[in-house]
Order: sequence, then C-alpha cells, then structure tokens
Amino acid sequence: GALKNCLFDDEHHFWLLHEVGVLTPLLLPLVGGEGFVEEDREGMDPLLWMQGPEKVREPDADVRLTLMECVLLLCRKRRSREELRRRQAYCVVRQADEAEPDEHEEWAELVYKVVNLLQRDEAAGGGGGRGGEMNA
Repeated sequence: GALKNCLFDDEHHFWLLHEVGVLTPLLLPLVGGEGFVEEDREGMDPLLWMQGPEKVREPDADVRLTLMECVLLLCRKRRSREELRRRQAYCVVRQADEAEPDEHEEWAELVYKVVNLLQRDEAAGGGGGRGGEMNA
C-alpha cells in the first residue's frame, strides 16, 4: 500500500524503477509456476522466470489487485512504459490475467488498461498528452 501511494507521484517513477528496483518485487507475486517461453524471458529479470513449477502466485486477490494498480500507475509516463516493455512486464501481466478467475471484473478492467498502455504503438501518435503522459 505504501509503494502504491509513492507511485501516485509519477516524477519519482524513474528513480523507483532504476535506483530502487521496484518492478521485480511488484511483479514477482503475480508470477505463477507456468514458466515463460524464451522470447518472453529476453529482458525480463531472471528472478521472475527462474521460479520453477512450484512457484505459487499471490493467493490474496486484494493484494494481486493492488499490485496491478501499481503497474498501472507506472504506465502513466512514456519513459516508464518503455522500461516496463523492455523488462517484459506485459508477459507477467498476461500470465497473471490468464490465471485470474473470470468473475473478477475489477481485475479485468485494470489488466485491460495496463495491456492497452503497454501494447500500443507510441510512435503512431498513441503517446497520450504532452510528453506521453497519461492520467491512468
């Protein structure tokens, strides 16, 4: 919860991603034991893909929801979105979404927003407002 509060100030995202290293701790609880294909692992922190089949995804739905909200907050600035793409955050989000029960509507809405931000073509004018900023 405290990290989520810090992420509302998007001026600190670069520092949080590069100096503090918050991305792996945010994504690790969303990872299950399914594993990732080699293409998905390129650029991803090995800690995320070396977990093995015994890795259990965070069991608490509220915690998973908060983690996905944090990822969405990190998508507010273009520079942060580019870093999330480079580090293959989308692959973790995709796997976590596939494992999530279909009746979890709030989760589905968050994932939809994150995926749209991470998968869009920034060069084709999809960069949002001034400097690629979003009001996520």
